[in-house]
Amino acid sequence: MITAVRVICITILLSVLPLRVGAEDFTNAIHAFLQQCVDSRKINGCIVVGIVDEHGSSVISYGKLDNGTDQDASGDTVFVLHSATVTFTRLLLQDMVEHGELKLDDPVAKYLPESFKLPTRNGKEITLRHLAMESSGLPILDDKFDIKRVADGPVLTAENLDALVSASQLIADPGTKHYHGGVDLVLLGQAMAFTTGTSYESLMADRVFRPLKMDGTLFTLTPELKSRLAIEH
Repeated sequence: MITAVRVICITILLSVLPLRVGAEDFTNAIHAFLQQCVDSRKINGCIVVGIVDEHGSSVISYGKLDNGTDQDASGDTVFVLHSATVTFTRLLLQDMVEHGELKLDDPVAKYLPESFKLPTRNGKEITLRHLAMESSGLPILDDKFDIKRVADGPVLTAENLDALVSASQLIADPGTKHYHGGVDLVLLGQAMAFTTGTSYESLMADRVFRPLKMDGTLFTLTPELKSRLAIEH
């Protein structure tokens, strides 16, 4: 799966605190909770919580980045997004549907190069909706696929994605079963990029990240962002 980088972990912990607690006590209670979560597991990790309510926004954090420095976590800490990339991919899809560029129930093959030979099952084609819901029936990525691996996970280019899906057989009828961890969202991103004649990364930056003022959300780390990256454990 394509990996997006940079998001502040947003967690609401209202359910664990009394409703009438004061603002300062509320903040202190959350900080104590985060400290307990990190210290009790004896890991060199960190947690960042963002709170948005009628009074505005605030950030509470605890722990170290463990990136070779002694930096504490903060609202500027960079995290790897992994599967939460799905949220932004679907947001982009919604935007393109609302602008009339795509139709959810169109076959995805309509928006891909002719070289893509998408499999069918029982006469059912894979649609954009199936990809968005991860219910295409395409197999899960595993070691049988010869995909170049780098530090941030599998890299799927248009070429090896084409070869992968064209050689696949569906393991379920499209729209009948949900399988997380496959190529559905990658294929969806490729279809959206091909439709607009740009890259998926550029498309996300232009139509999702910049409008939402998510200036630190990228697919490729800059040296400055890398200096704020929390190492995964």
